[in-house]
Amino acid sequence: MAINKFVLIFLIMVCSPFVRAQSEKERQNNPNNFYMFEHAELTKDVFKKELRIIQKLESIRGVIVAKKKAIENYLTMLKPKAERPKILDHPVDAFLLVKRLAVHLKGLKLLPDFKTDLSEIKDMTLKDFPNMRDFEGAVKGMARLQNAYRLNLTALTDRRVMAFVDSRGREVEYKCHERLTSIDLATMGANALETKFYSTSVDFVKAAYYALASDQMMDSSRLKLLEQTKKALVQMHNGLLSKKETTFGADFQVLPYLIDEDTLERKRKQPKFVREKRFRAQEMNIEPMSRDGLFMNVCRKGRLSENNINSNKTFKCRYLHHGDPYLRLAPFNEEQVSSAPYTVVFRNILSEAEIRFLVDYSKPRLSRTRGEGRSKLDYADAIAEHEFREGKKRKIVHKTVQVWINEAIWHNNSARPADQTGPDHIAFPNLWKLNWKIKLATQLETRRSTSASPFQTTNYGLGGLCEVHIDPHGYIEGAEVPPAR
Repeated sequence: MAINKFVLIFLIMVCSPFVRAQSEKERQNNPNNFYMFEHAELTKDVFKKELRIIQKLESIRGVIVAKKKAIENYLTMLKPKAERPKILDHPVDAFLLVKRLAVHLKGLKLLPDFKTDLSEIKDMTLKDFPNMRDFEGAVKGMARLQNAYRLNLTALTDRRVMAFVDSRGREVEYKCHERLTSIDLATMGANALETKFYSTSVDFVKAAYYALASDQMMDSSRLKLLEQTKKALVQMHNGLLSKKETTFGADFQVLPYLIDEDTLERKRKQPKFVREKRFRAQEMNIEPMSRDGLFMNVCRKGRLSENNINSNKTFKCRYLHHGDPYLRLAPFNEEQVSSAPYTVVFRNILSEAEIRFLVDYSKPRLSRTRGEGRSKLDYADAIAEHEFREGKKRKIVHKTVQVWINEAIWHNNSARPADQTGPDHIAFPNLWKLNWKIKLATQLETRRSTSASPFQTTNYGLGGLCEVHIDPHGYIEGAEVPPAR
């Protein structure tokens, strides 16, 4: 997951993912679909719109204040209703009447109108403006960030600082401009409870009570809802932990200890399996929430377990040339970061010009919602959930904000295989050159029509998430291959 920077990722897949699509309903109900919250470019555009709306509203407020003052001045000139004459029979009364209507009331009419400003505000909110679906997605996104990184919510409430400990044990802080209220935190706690992230819900509900002591923003009805959330949370959390004796299972995640009914802190009296830390093993290859819990552990700690096989090893960087005389003159900078699994990072493989092109080309073309951006055929079929479980078909892991870039156009004439004759047209010579660079570095074939997918750029935004998946999964096992693949 990303915290606050534009993350640009291009995926060169040796085998295309032969998978089947999710239905629209499944994509919309995806717990990792955060809508606008994970679209950094769109949120920037909306923020600029908000600044213009604020200017319009301030102008409208100025007009309203001036009109209010003019109305009050006009009304103060009038005598009480009981003293008003029915017929004017005095020249002074006639003079004052003319003055009121010609000067003061006409002056009220001459004050500027704000219909134009209201119309412009309405136009700005018609397209790409957040709605309740985006708000609910943002709530889920914040819950996800808390679940992954265990943010210091006290610091977030007191100092407007998003603080967490990264995978290397360093405390990282990001300054916020605004502060979460007790209502915001209670809303996130209720969402985490609903999605069965009970450990995350505990964090938010405790923070809501902490913030409530200073902001006093909750009325009696909201406070009652918060109490109900806390009561349900304690029951579900402690009940599942006592029964399952594990921190996460098929559809839940809990803390590794029972929580107190009042404070939500660690309860003084704990069962034996908690005291001895003898939890049941999770079925990580079967249960989706178990896989998800392990995934969040990796996000938070940088590893799957405390027993890190790479912890006592020293890894080195090297100049990689594969014995090629050409590459000996300009070898790749390779950094090994793990031996199990074997993982390396190619440093400086992208030039500044290539990075700038990918960013500039992708920004205006980023998809708005999950399921956009590559092929409508990918998303055409509604597949029943049991078909995934039985292994007949595979679902696509949809990303919200992405762009696919075909660097070359290949012909479809079966009489002359494209892999032998090359592409019909090089759409982006710079990416075709980058393709060759990747081939030299990895020693994998990347310049044939069936050897790799197009370039993909993804912006994970402020709270985006790439779900656990295996790109080529399904084809080798004999799963059904859709037309789009």
